[in-house]
Amino acid sequence: MKPLRTLCLLLTIFVSGSLSHALEAQTLLIDSWPETVPGAPAPGRKVAETLPAYRGTEVHHLLYLPENYDPSRRYPVLVELTGNRWAYGNGTVEEAHLGYSITLGRDFIWVVPPYVNRAGTANETTWWGDAERTAAYLKELAAHLVENWQADPRRIFLCGFSRGAIGCSYIGLHDDEIARLWCGFLSHDHFDGQREWPGQEWGFPLAEYRQEAAERLKRVGGRDWYVSSNGRARSPYPEVLGTMGVAGFGNYFFATVDIRKRFPTIPNDWFGSAHNDCWPAFDLPESARIRYWLRRVDNRLQGVKVWKRDYVDAEAVAGFGMVVDSGTPGQQACIYADLPTDSCRVVELVYREDDGAPVRLSSATNPREFRFGLPAGSRRLTFRFGWDGRRSPEYALNRE
Repeated sequence: MKPLRTLCLLLTIFVSGSLSHALEAQTLLIDSWPETVPGAPAPGRKVAETLPAYRGTEVHHLLYLPENYDPSRRYPVLVELTGNRWAYGNGTVEEAHLGYSITLGRDFIWVVPPYVNRAGTANETTWWGDAERTAAYLKELAAHLVENWQADPRRIFLCGFSRGAIGCSYIGLHDDEIARLWCGFLSHDHFDGQREWPGQEWGFPLAEYRQEAAERLKRVGGRDWYVSSNGRARSPYPEVLGTMGVAGFGNYFFATVDIRKRFPTIPNDWFGSAHNDCWPAFDLPESARIRYWLRRVDNRLQGVKVWKRDYVDAEAVAGFGMVVDSGTPGQQACIYADLPTDSCRVVELVYREDDGAPVRLSSATNPREFRFGLPAGSRRLTFRFGWDGRRSPEYALNRE
């Protein structure tokens, strides 16, 4: 399995027009999601591991080393908590897709931990099992990744879908010790304290549940959190956080994705419900936005020099954001961008070496694909947008 290597400029590009089949209008950026295979971990392989304390049981996590894994360097990690068992998923670690869909199998270690059942003998497929055991497993797992697989302890992100989105707080902020593990959070569909869960002692009644969730969410401690939800309406989560009085405890970025608009045919060959964790693997504007956010936060944690925009015509491209993922001249770089309009494309990308002559990088026959070397001395990147038969003025990014 090899994800497409050419997707180096990730733009938010909306697809319009009628569809005879949902996937005819959407491009999958990977060949497929990796299957779990037997054997030892290796680049591009997803394998099952068991921590020493659980040997002899069925408790296990999944580990994927990125295809470009180099044991001589440290890597950021996406730790993914899975969703529940339900009509369109079996609740196992093998059913997880979110982390791989976001990273496309490169640059990040991806690991899917279990929810440990109350007996400590197997993975739990519905809700938390034993929350204390599960939290302890994540603590041991983080240390295992750092010691054995070159995980950077400063760059471990926690992400989750559905049950896992709630679990980012319910498990990931269970106590002060586990809360310190994470450099940032990313969740899709659901949130701790969003609604009550009748029949679940931990999630009912709502007032008591929200009081406990608020105590957990205070442990975010100002860190970055990408909060995504499916649907046409604006995100419900700012109001939820405000109601619980914890909106100021994190640097939250709220986003929505209308899955039914993007994929009018559901079920389809890839997922059975709009409530799914596969969608970031498709070439959608919302997928680009998630990768842009992740790369920006990870760059900041590394102290990587990025590019800072001079100005942008707010009327033409309001809400534009861009980050160049390399500050080292002579090395390969990728651009991650977030464009707000349906028809907007980058049509021209030019480097200027200080006050020297421009170096044209591409005229963008495919506007989503840029991979280029950073020329020595480069300090200024300029670009133009095209939309509806028009071209924008030249915009500039200067090195910070």
